[in-house]
Amino acid sequence: MIDASDPQPMFGQWLTYKAAGERLGLPRSAVAAQADRHGWPRRLSNETGEEEILLAHTDRPEMPQEARPASALSPVPLDTEQSARVARDLIQTALERHAVLEREAKRSRAPQGHADVLRDHLATARLELARLQLKTGTKRAKLETAVARVKDLQSKLDALQTKPSRPWW
Repeated sequence: MIDASDPQPMFGQWLTYKAAGERLGLPRSAVAAQADRHGWPRRLSNETGEEEILLAHTDRPEMPQEARPASALSPVPLDTEQSARVARDLIQTALERHAVLEREAKRSRAPQGHADVLRDHLATARLELARLQLKTGTKRAKLETAVARVKDLQSKLDALQTKPSRPWW
């Protein structure tokens, strides 16, 4: 597990982009790009307020032999106990990253399933709307026909009432 308070963990070192660039022989922008690309852990330094990255021993890019700093050419020998600790730390970090990736994968699948359900509900609602519009259109046509018939009958009745009537005798 990465302890952000530990300035020199067994499996890496917290460095500013500038310091990491000097260590790797790369410009600051290249170090920032690699940190983004590889998902290197970041933190803000309490002392300087600058952003730092955890430069693990395995995060060093492959460089030509002559371009490598002397520290990269002669690694510090580790005894068996240190190697076991480093291996445990690396395994723990890998397991934590795997768990985070699994959680993220589940989170990304959940909205997709929810979107599929909502899409199905929307399709059903559209079908129901079309059915109701058709039914409403049919009823509207029948109503307009009935209104026209009533108006026709009303006009005929008005015509009969306005005609001068002859006496019945």
